[in-house]
Amino acid sequence: MSILSLGMGIVWFVLQQPMPWLWAAVGLRLALASTGNQVMA
Repeated sequence: MSILSLGMGIVWFVLQQPMPWLWAAVGLRLALASTGNQVMA
């Protein structure tokens, strides 16, 4: 699965939720943490 399709899937999932802003904030935190870990590694 490509990063683009994964991102689109995440966006679709977030839009299905009752509080998309909350899921977007959590997803952003996870994305920043994962990229930070990759940079540190």
